[in-house]
Amino acid sequence: SYAPSDSLQSQNGGNTREVVGQLLDHAAFGAAYSGAFGEAKVRIAGGYETYTLDRCNAAAATQNCNNTPNSMHLGATVGFGQISVGGGLLKRELVALADGNTRRERLDWEIGISYAVDEDWAVALQYGKVLQDGQDRLDETFEMIALNGSVVLGQGVTVQAQIDIGNFEDETPAALDNDFIELMIGTALEF
Repeated sequence: SYAPSDSLQSQNGGNTREVVGQLLDHAAFGAAYSGAFGEAKVRIAGGYETYTLDRCNAAAATQNCNNTPNSMHLGATVGFGQISVGGGLLKRELVALADGNTRRERLDWEIGISYAVDEDWAVALQYGKVLQDGQDRLDETFEMIALNGSVVLGQGVTVQAQIDIGNFEDETPAALDNDFIELMIGTALEF
């Protein structure tokens, strides 16, 4: 896909230049493959995205940002009967620069496995991690593990539950780190 500009220039009367936050030349490319090798079902996908940021600061003399960020993602799943294993990776450049006007990046990745016990029961275990260059050139890290399950109670009624355990760490001296545990329960009704 390609878009020469976003809505700031596409609306009636909104055809000014040098607008803070205006995106130009937004392009994205992607491809996916699904197939089977024997009893294994495989899906692979990937993509690339880029754009130009017309202006990142209100002060015209202070345009200290990465105005041409891009991102790339890859993902894959493999299924064997009732078991599926998958993972994904997203790497992107951030707009805000670090101290000293150096570029910053963020890397997200995850892996997971799911098991369909039968038509009514399923469980899954997932792990994900985020690594981000901090504005002060010190890394910020977030990781989480999730265990979830779902059960069909009857026609059109599914109950789901998940427990997450997470951790955030910032290498900046005196920065606050965070650990958490959360429990979620939900229902889905289909008519």
